Amino acid sequence: MKLLLHERGTDESRDLFFTATRVFSSRLLMPEASAALGRAARSGRVGPRAATRARDLARSLLAEVVHVEVDAEVASRAWDLASAFPLRGYDAVHLASFERVEAGEAVFVAADGGLAGAALSLGHAVAVPGA
Repeated sequence: MKLLLHERGTDESRDLFFTATRVFSSRLLMPEASAALGRAARSGRVGPRAATRARDLARSLLAEVVHVEVDAEVASRAWDLASAFPLRGYDAVHLASFERVEAGEAVFVAADGGLAGAALSLGHAVAVPGA
């Protein structure tokens, strides 16, 4: 959401996204982004025109993301992560997806403090835009 709607951490999120060599994410990012934009529109946080622009921007940005599929290995690791840390299921999938592709200078970007904390405790480099 920080990439799509102006809020605390938006500028840092955009810098991270646009300066990254490649951006990876679980395929779950697609429905999560759509749901978040829908909530923002229904709650009146954004008007109809802003919601349409944000949805168009989301589709454009998602086209640049290398999607990590939720296969048996990712799901199994997410199972372990969800039992080891106080994570929602989809957050565990995002962290397991990161672990699938982590290499070199990879940085896990999270807006959720619990998710960021879990990644940090596992020794991953983490950025929390707006923190």
